[in-house]
Amino acid sequence: MSNIEWTTNEFVLQLHITDKCLNNCRHCYLDSKNKRSMSKDQVLGIIEQFRRLLDQYEDVSEGKCDGILQVTGGDPLLELDLLHFILDECNRYKIKVAILGNPDFLTAPILHDLIGRNLRSYQISVDGTRSVHDQFRGKEGSFDNSLNALSLLRENDAKSFVMFNLHKENMSEIIEVYDEVSQAGAAYFVFARVVSIGEAKKNNLDVDISPNEYRELLKNIEKHAEESGGAKLVYKCPLWTLYKHETGELQNQEEVIFGGCGAGINTLSIDVNGDVMPCRRVQDVVGNVFEGDIADMFFGEKLDKYRFPEHAGDCGDCELFNCCRGCKALGNTDPQCWKNKS
Repeated sequence: MSNIEWTTNEFVLQLHITDKCLNNCRHCYLDSKNKRSMSKDQVLGIIEQFRRLLDQYEDVSEGKCDGILQVTGGDPLLELDLLHFILDECNRYKIKVAILGNPDFLTAPILHDLIGRNLRSYQISVDGTRSVHDQFRGKEGSFDNSLNALSLLRENDAKSFVMFNLHKENMSEIIEVYDEVSQAGAAYFVFARVVSIGEAKKNNLDVDISPNEYRELLKNIEKHAEESGGAKLVYKCPLWTLYKHETGELQNQEEVIFGGCGAGINTLSIDVNGDVMPCRRVQDVVGNVFEGDIADMFFGEKLDKYRFPEHAGDCGDCELFNCCRGCKALGNTDPQCWKNKS
Protein backbone atom coordinates (compact mmCIF):
# COMPACT_ATOMS: atom_id res chain seq x y z
CA MET A 1 0.00 0.00 0.00
CA SER A 2 1.16 3.55 -0.71
CA ASN A 3 2.41 5.95 1.93
CA ILE A 4 -0.98 7.04 3.23
CA GLU A 5 -1.05 8.11 6.88
CA TRP A 6 -3.95 7.94 9.26
CA THR A 7 -4.68 8.13 12.95
CA THR A 8 -7.42 5.91 14.33
CA ASN A 9 -7.53 3.68 17.39
CA GLU A 10 -10.26 1.28 16.21
CA PHE A 11 -10.71 -1.12 13.32
CA VAL A 12 -14.22 -2.46 12.75
CA LEU A 13 -14.91 -5.75 11.00
CA GLN A 14 -18.62 -6.33 10.39
CA LEU A 15 -19.34 -10.05 10.18
CA HIS A 16 -22.64 -11.38 8.82
CA ILE A 17 -22.85 -14.83 10.39
CA THR A 18 -26.32 -15.71 9.08
CA ASP A 19 -29.02 -14.73 6.61
CA LYS A 20 -31.74 -16.02 8.94
CA CYS A 21 -34.24 -13.31 9.91
CA LEU A 22 -37.92 -13.17 10.79
CA ASN A 23 -38.40 -9.58 9.64
CA ASN A 24 -39.22 -8.34 6.16
CA CYS A 25 -37.60 -4.91 6.12
CA ARG A 26 -38.27 -2.55 3.24
CA HIS A 27 -34.65 -1.39 3.15
CA CYS A 28 -32.83 -4.71 3.70
CA TYR A 29 -29.66 -4.98 1.63
CA LEU A 30 -29.89 -8.77 1.46
CA ASP A 31 -31.26 -9.61 -1.98
CA SER A 32 -32.60 -12.92 -0.73
CA LYS A 33 -32.79 -14.76 2.55
CA ASN A 34 -31.42 -18.22 1.82
CA LYS A 35 -31.25 -19.25 5.51
CA ARG A 36 -27.49 -19.72 5.36
CA SER A 37 -25.18 -19.51 8.37
CA MET A 38 -21.43 -19.74 8.85
CA SER A 39 -19.85 -22.70 10.61
CA LYS A 40 -17.68 -22.45 13.72
CA ASP A 41 -14.60 -23.42 11.71
CA GLN A 42 -15.28 -20.66 9.20
CA VAL A 43 -15.80 -18.09 11.94
CA LEU A 44 -12.66 -19.14 13.81
CA GLY A 45 -10.60 -18.73 10.64
CA ILE A 46 -11.98 -15.22 10.21
CA ILE A 47 -11.20 -14.28 13.81
CA GLU A 48 -7.62 -15.52 13.39
CA GLN A 49 -7.24 -13.53 10.17
CA PHE A 50 -8.68 -10.44 11.85
CA ARG A 51 -6.15 -10.68 14.67
CA ARG A 52 -3.30 -10.81 12.13
CA LEU A 53 -4.77 -7.84 10.26
CA LEU A 54 -4.91 -5.82 13.49
CA ASP A 55 -1.26 -6.59 14.23
CA GLN A 56 -0.25 -5.36 10.78
CA TYR A 57 -2.55 -2.35 11.03
CA GLU A 58 -0.84 -1.13 14.18
CA ASP A 59 2.40 -0.92 12.23
CA VAL A 60 0.74 1.50 9.78
CA SER A 61 -1.43 3.61 12.07
CA GLU A 62 -0.17 5.58 15.05
CA GLY A 63 -0.17 3.34 18.10
CA LYS A 64 -2.38 0.54 19.38
CA CYS A 65 -5.59 -0.25 17.51
CA ASP A 66 -8.55 -1.99 19.12
CA GLY A 67 -10.31 -4.58 17.01
CA ILE A 68 -14.10 -4.54 17.10
CA LEU A 69 -16.05 -7.40 15.58
CA GLN A 70 -19.61 -6.32 14.81
CA VAL A 71 -21.63 -9.53 14.62
CA THR A 72 -24.80 -9.24 12.60
CA GLY A 73 -26.94 -11.00 10.00
CA GLY A 74 -29.80 -11.57 9.50
CA ASP A 75 -30.49 -11.91 13.19
CA PRO A 76 -27.44 -13.27 15.05
CA LEU A 77 -29.60 -14.35 18.00
CA LEU A 78 -31.01 -17.07 15.73
CA GLU A 79 -27.52 -18.63 15.88
CA LEU A 80 -27.00 -18.32 19.64
CA ASP A 81 -24.54 -21.20 19.99
CA LEU A 82 -22.36 -19.72 17.23
CA LEU A 83 -22.64 -16.32 18.88
CA HIS A 84 -21.38 -17.76 22.18
CA PHE A 85 -18.48 -19.37 20.33
CA ILE A 86 -17.55 -16.04 18.73
CA LEU A 87 -17.57 -14.19 22.05
CA ASP A 88 -15.41 -16.84 23.71
CA GLU A 89 -12.87 -16.91 20.87
CA CYS A 90 -12.71 -13.13 20.63
CA ASN A 91 -11.95 -12.95 24.34
CA ARG A 92 -9.02 -15.27 23.67
CA TYR A 93 -7.80 -13.09 20.78
CA LYS A 94 -8.44 -9.79 22.62
CA ILE A 95 -11.05 -8.60 20.15
CA LYS A 96 -14.13 -6.71 21.31
CA VAL A 97 -17.56 -7.88 20.17
CA ALA A 98 -20.65 -5.81 19.44
CA ILE A 99 -23.96 -7.25 18.25
CA LEU A 100 -26.12 -5.57 15.62
CA GLY A 101 -29.34 -7.51 16.02
CA ASN A 102 -33.07 -7.66 16.42
CA PRO A 103 -34.93 -7.27 19.71
CA ASP A 104 -37.34 -10.19 19.38
CA PHE A 105 -35.35 -12.94 21.12
CA LEU A 106 -33.35 -10.81 23.56
CA THR A 107 -34.42 -12.08 26.99
CA ALA A 108 -32.87 -11.44 30.40
CA PRO A 109 -31.19 -14.88 30.59
CA ILE A 110 -29.73 -14.54 27.09
CA LEU A 111 -28.50 -11.02 27.81
CA HIS A 112 -26.93 -12.06 31.12
CA ASP A 113 -25.03 -14.81 29.31
CA LEU A 114 -23.82 -12.41 26.60
CA ILE A 115 -22.68 -9.87 29.19
CA GLY A 116 -20.87 -12.64 31.06
CA ARG A 117 -18.93 -13.33 27.86
CA ASN A 118 -17.84 -9.65 27.67
CA LEU A 119 -20.32 -8.33 25.12
CA ARG A 120 -19.29 -4.75 24.33
CA SER A 121 -22.64 -3.40 23.11
CA TYR A 122 -25.96 -4.27 21.48
CA GLN A 123 -27.48 -2.24 18.65
CA ILE A 124 -31.17 -2.21 17.70
CA SER A 125 -32.76 -0.39 14.78
CA VAL A 126 -35.75 1.90 15.29
CA ASP A 127 -36.79 3.49 12.02
CA GLY A 128 -39.83 5.60 12.86
CA THR A 129 -42.67 5.99 15.29
CA ARG A 130 -44.73 2.89 16.10
CA SER A 131 -46.83 2.59 12.94
CA VAL A 132 -44.04 3.72 10.60
CA HIS A 133 -41.46 1.41 12.15
CA ASP A 134 -43.73 -1.64 12.17
CA GLN A 135 -44.68 -1.06 8.54
CA PHE A 136 -41.03 -0.50 7.60
CA ARG A 137 -39.97 -3.71 9.37
CA GLY A 138 -42.90 -5.71 8.03
CA LYS A 139 -43.80 -6.92 11.50
CA GLU A 140 -46.51 -5.70 13.87
CA GLY A 141 -45.21 -5.19 17.39
CA SER A 142 -41.61 -4.64 16.30
CA PHE A 143 -41.52 -1.10 17.71
CA ASP A 144 -42.70 -2.19 21.15
CA ASN A 145 -40.25 -5.11 21.10
CA SER A 146 -37.44 -2.65 20.41
CA LEU A 147 -38.37 -0.35 23.29
CA ASN A 148 -38.69 -3.32 25.65
CA ALA A 149 -35.25 -4.55 24.60
CA LEU A 150 -33.76 -1.10 25.24
CA SER A 151 -35.25 -1.10 28.72
CA LEU A 152 -33.80 -4.55 29.36
CA LEU A 153 -30.37 -3.41 28.23
CA ARG A 154 -30.52 -0.38 30.52
CA GLU A 155 -31.67 -2.46 33.50
CA ASN A 156 -28.63 -4.69 33.04
CA ASP A 157 -26.13 -1.85 32.52
CA ALA A 158 -25.46 -3.01 28.96
CA LYS A 159 -24.32 -0.41 26.44
CA SER A 160 -27.12 0.08 23.90
CA PHE A 161 -27.15 1.77 20.51
CA VAL A 162 -30.16 2.70 18.40
CA MET A 163 -29.71 2.89 14.64
CA PHE A 164 -32.18 5.04 12.71
CA ASN A 165 -32.15 4.12 9.01
CA LEU A 166 -32.85 7.47 7.43
CA HIS A 167 -34.79 8.05 4.22
CA LYS A 168 -37.14 10.66 2.80
CA GLU A 169 -40.26 9.04 4.24
CA ASN A 170 -39.14 8.95 7.88
CA MET A 171 -36.75 11.89 8.20
CA SER A 172 -39.44 14.09 9.78
CA GLU A 173 -39.75 11.59 12.66
CA ILE A 174 -36.12 11.47 13.74
CA ILE A 175 -36.51 13.78 16.75
CA GLU A 176 -39.64 12.02 17.99
CA VAL A 177 -37.89 8.66 17.67
CA TYR A 178 -34.85 10.04 19.47
CA ASP A 179 -37.06 11.07 22.40
CA GLU A 180 -38.87 7.72 22.57
CA VAL A 181 -35.76 5.58 22.51
CA SER A 182 -34.00 7.88 24.99
CA GLN A 183 -36.88 7.47 27.39
CA ALA A 184 -36.78 3.70 26.90
CA GLY A 185 -33.12 3.62 27.87
CA ALA A 186 -30.96 3.96 24.75
CA ALA A 187 -27.46 5.08 25.63
CA TYR A 188 -26.44 6.09 22.10
CA PHE A 189 -28.33 7.24 19.02
CA VAL A 190 -26.93 6.97 15.50
CA PHE A 191 -28.42 7.33 12.04
CA ALA A 192 -27.33 6.38 8.56
CA ARG A 193 -28.85 7.08 5.18
CA VAL A 194 -30.53 4.18 3.42
CA VAL A 195 -28.75 3.08 0.25
CA SER A 196 -30.87 2.08 -2.74
CA ILE A 197 -29.78 -1.54 -2.99
CA GLY A 198 -31.50 -4.84 -2.18
CA GLU A 199 -35.05 -4.45 -0.88
CA ALA A 200 -34.82 -0.64 -0.81
CA LYS A 201 -34.31 -0.65 -4.57
CA LYS A 202 -37.04 -3.24 -5.16
CA ASN A 203 -39.47 -1.23 -3.03
CA ASN A 204 -38.52 2.09 -4.66
CA LEU A 205 -37.83 3.57 -1.24
CA ASP A 206 -37.47 7.34 -1.55
CA VAL A 207 -33.91 8.28 -0.57
CA ASP A 208 -33.86 11.61 -2.41
CA ILE A 209 -32.99 14.01 0.38
CA SER A 210 -31.63 17.37 -0.76
CA PRO A 211 -28.28 18.62 0.57
CA ASN A 212 -29.94 21.54 2.33
CA GLU A 213 -32.56 19.27 3.90
CA TYR A 214 -29.82 17.02 5.21
CA ARG A 215 -27.75 19.85 6.65
CA GLU A 216 -30.84 21.18 8.43
CA LEU A 217 -31.49 17.70 9.84
CA LEU A 218 -27.95 17.53 11.26
CA LYS A 219 -28.39 20.95 12.84
CA ASN A 220 -31.77 20.13 14.37
CA ILE A 221 -30.96 16.70 15.77
CA GLU A 222 -27.73 17.92 17.35
CA LYS A 223 -29.45 20.91 18.93
CA HIS A 224 -32.26 18.73 20.25
CA ALA A 225 -29.90 16.08 21.64
CA GLU A 226 -27.86 18.72 23.45
CA GLU A 227 -30.91 20.44 24.92
CA SER A 228 -32.84 17.30 25.89
CA GLY A 229 -29.98 15.40 27.50
CA GLY A 230 -31.18 12.09 26.06
CA ALA A 231 -29.15 9.42 24.31
CA LYS A 232 -25.66 10.45 23.27
CA LEU A 233 -25.53 11.34 19.59
CA VAL A 234 -23.00 9.34 17.56
CA TYR A 235 -21.36 11.34 14.77
CA LYS A 236 -21.21 8.45 12.30
CA CYS A 237 -22.05 10.20 9.03
CA PRO A 238 -18.97 11.61 7.24
CA LEU A 239 -20.85 14.84 6.51
CA TRP A 240 -20.80 15.67 10.22
CA THR A 241 -17.18 16.67 9.63
CA LEU A 242 -18.25 19.22 7.01
CA TYR A 243 -20.88 20.55 9.40
CA LYS A 244 -18.40 20.75 12.29
CA HIS A 245 -15.85 22.43 10.02
CA GLU A 246 -18.40 25.13 9.20
CA THR A 247 -19.23 25.70 12.86
CA GLY A 248 -15.53 25.97 13.73
CA GLU A 249 -15.50 22.85 15.92
CA LEU A 250 -13.24 20.79 13.66
CA GLN A 251 -9.60 21.56 13.09
CA ASN A 252 -8.21 19.95 9.95
CA GLN A 253 -5.01 17.89 10.05
CA GLU A 254 -3.26 18.22 6.73
CA GLU A 255 -2.05 15.05 5.00
CA VAL A 256 -3.31 12.73 7.73
CA ILE A 257 -6.64 10.90 7.51
CA PHE A 258 -8.29 11.15 10.91
CA GLY A 259 -12.01 10.78 10.30
CA GLY A 260 -14.78 10.41 7.77
CA CYS A 261 -15.88 7.36 5.82
CA GLY A 262 -14.13 4.21 7.04
CA ALA A 263 -14.12 2.41 3.69
CA GLY A 264 -10.52 1.51 2.91
CA ILE A 265 -9.37 3.13 6.14
CA ASN A 266 -10.55 1.21 9.20
CA THR A 267 -13.54 -0.93 8.23
CA LEU A 268 -14.29 -4.13 6.36
CA SER A 269 -17.42 -6.22 5.98
CA ILE A 270 -17.79 -9.94 5.35
CA ASP A 271 -21.10 -11.44 4.24
CA VAL A 272 -22.31 -14.93 5.03
CA ASN A 273 -20.70 -16.51 1.96
CA GLY A 274 -17.33 -14.95 2.77
CA ASP A 275 -17.31 -12.05 0.31
CA VAL A 276 -15.22 -9.15 1.61
CA MET A 277 -16.30 -5.55 0.99
CA PRO A 278 -15.11 -2.16 2.22
CA CYS A 279 -18.61 -1.72 3.70
CA ARG A 280 -21.69 -3.94 3.45
CA ARG A 281 -23.57 -1.15 1.70
CA VAL A 282 -20.75 -0.72 -0.83
CA GLN A 283 -21.29 -3.51 -3.35
CA ASP A 284 -17.65 -3.86 -4.30
CA VAL A 285 -16.30 -7.33 -3.53
CA VAL A 286 -12.49 -7.29 -3.11
CA GLY A 287 -12.07 -11.00 -2.36
CA ASN A 288 -13.39 -13.93 -0.36
CA VAL A 289 -12.19 -14.68 3.16
CA PHE A 290 -12.46 -18.43 2.56
CA GLU A 291 -10.12 -18.19 -0.42
CA GLY A 292 -7.62 -15.54 0.66
CA ASP A 293 -6.35 -13.42 3.55
CA ILE A 294 -8.23 -10.28 4.60
CA ALA A 295 -4.99 -8.45 5.43
CA ASP A 296 -3.85 -8.86 1.83
CA MET A 297 -7.26 -7.66 0.66
CA PHE A 298 -7.29 -4.64 2.96
CA PHE A 299 -3.78 -3.47 2.16
CA GLY A 300 -4.14 -4.33 -1.53
CA GLU A 301 -4.64 -1.96 -4.43
CA LYS A 302 -8.36 -2.68 -4.85
CA LEU A 303 -9.16 -0.48 -1.85
CA ASP A 304 -6.91 2.39 -2.96
CA LYS A 305 -9.90 3.96 -4.71
CA TYR A 306 -11.34 4.73 -1.26
CA ARG A 307 -8.07 5.99 0.20
CA PHE A 308 -6.57 8.41 -2.27
CA PRO A 309 -7.91 11.71 -3.62
CA GLU A 310 -7.04 10.96 -7.26
CA HIS A 311 -9.77 8.27 -7.24
CA ALA A 312 -12.37 10.23 -5.29
CA GLY A 313 -14.16 12.42 -7.84
CA ASP A 314 -15.22 15.80 -6.48
CA CYS A 315 -14.22 14.72 -2.96
CA GLY A 316 -10.61 14.39 -4.09
CA ASP A 317 -10.35 18.14 -4.70
CA CYS A 318 -11.88 19.06 -1.34
CA GLU A 319 -9.71 20.35 1.51
CA LEU A 320 -11.73 18.12 3.86
CA PHE A 321 -10.84 14.89 2.05
CA ASN A 322 -8.80 13.58 4.97
CA CYS A 323 -11.65 13.92 7.44
CA CYS A 324 -14.78 13.35 5.35
CA ARG A 325 -14.75 11.77 1.86
CA GLY A 326 -18.55 11.48 1.96
CA CYS A 327 -20.43 8.20 2.16
CA LYS A 328 -18.94 5.92 -0.51
CA ALA A 329 -22.00 3.66 -0.41
CA LEU A 330 -23.96 6.56 -1.89
CA GLY A 331 -21.50 7.29 -4.70
CA ASN A 332 -18.09 8.71 -5.43
CA THR A 333 -19.57 12.12 -4.67
CA ASP A 334 -21.95 12.18 -1.70
CA PRO A 335 -25.40 13.28 -3.00
CA GLN A 336 -26.25 15.03 0.28
CA CYS A 337 -23.04 17.07 0.43
CA TRP A 338 -23.96 20.75 0.39
CA LYS A 339 -20.44 22.13 0.03
CA ASN A 340 -20.15 24.40 -3.01
CA LYS A 341 -23.86 23.96 -3.73
CA SER A 342 -26.31 26.80 -3.59
